[in-house]
Amino acid sequence: MSTCRVARSPPGVFLPMTASPRPLSRAERPSLHPWAVRLAGLSLMLCAPACITQGSGIPAVQARSIGGVHTPAFRAITLEGSIDAHVTIDPRISVVVRCDDNLVPLIRTDLRGEELVIDVDDRVLGISPKVPCRVDVTTPDMARLRVHGSAEARVTGASPHLAEVALSGSGNVDIASLQSDALTLDLSGSGEIRVARLDAQRVDLSTSGSGDITLGGRTAHLRVATSGSGDIEAIALSAESAEITVSGSASVRLTAHRSARARISGSGDIHVAGSPPERHGSSSGSGDITFD
Repeated sequence: MSTCRVARSPPGVFLPMTASPRPLSRAERPSLHPWAVRLAGLSLMLCAPACITQGSGIPAVQARSIGGVHTPAFRAITLEGSIDAHVTIDPRISVVVRCDDNLVPLIRTDLRGEELVIDVDDRVLGISPKVPCRVDVTTPDMARLRVHGSAEARVTGASPHLAEVALSGSGNVDIASLQSDALTLDLSGSGEIRVARLDAQRVDLSTSGSGDITLGGRTAHLRVATSGSGDIEAIALSAESAEITVSGSASVRLTAHRSARARISGSGDIHVAGSPPERHGSSSGSGDITFD
C-alpha cells in the first residue's frame, strides 16, 4: 500500500504554478437563476424614478462660454433628449441656460466643430425640473437644426442660410420666419414642424412618422414624399409647382399655381388648391386626389 505525500511550502513561501487551471465547461459555470434576473430587472424599474435628479425649484440662469473665453460662431444646432431651446437669429452670439439651480450644471452645451449640441449629462439617468427649463441661443446664422427626442425648438428671426430641419421624436420645431435657397424638412417621429413664413426657391419635405407639418409663405417648387400617417398642411404655402407622393395614410393639402403632379399608393388623400393648369394625378391605392 502506497501513500501520497503532499509537499507543503514553508510559511511565507509559495510554490510556482506549473500548469494553468482547466477552464470550466459551460455546464460547470455558475449561472443566475431566472428569478434572480427578473428581480434585478424589477429593481432597476423601481430605482429609475428615484434615480432621476429632481429639481430644487429654485430658478437659476447661467451664461455659458463655449470653447474658450468667447463663444465661437456655430452654424448647426442639435437637441438631444428633453431640453428645450429658444434660438434667436441676431448678430450677437450667446448661450444661456435656465433651469433649477441644481440642474443647470447637468445640462451640457458642447461645441463640436460648428455644431452646438444640447443634452443632459450622460452620467445621470435623467432630470425632472420644477421650473421652466431651456437653453436660449443667439447666433447670427444657422444652416442646420436637428431635434432628437421630446425637446421643443423655437426659432425667431430670419436665417438666410438654413438648409435643413430634421425632427426624429415627439418634440416640436416652431420657426417664425425662414429664408432659404433650398430647404429640406424631415420628420420621422410623432412631433410637429411648423414654419409660419417661409421664403424659399425649393422645399423638399419627407415624413415617415405620425407627426404633422404646417407651412406658410411661398416657394418656387415644393416636393412632398410621405410614407407616414400624419398630416401635411401647406395650403398657406404658395408654390409655383409641386410634386406629391403618398405611400402611407397621410393627408396632404397644398397650393400650386402652375403645375402639380400627385401620386398615391396608399390610403392617404391629396388636395391641391390654386387651380394649376398643368395637373396630373394617379392612384393605385384607396386614397383620393382632388384639384381645385
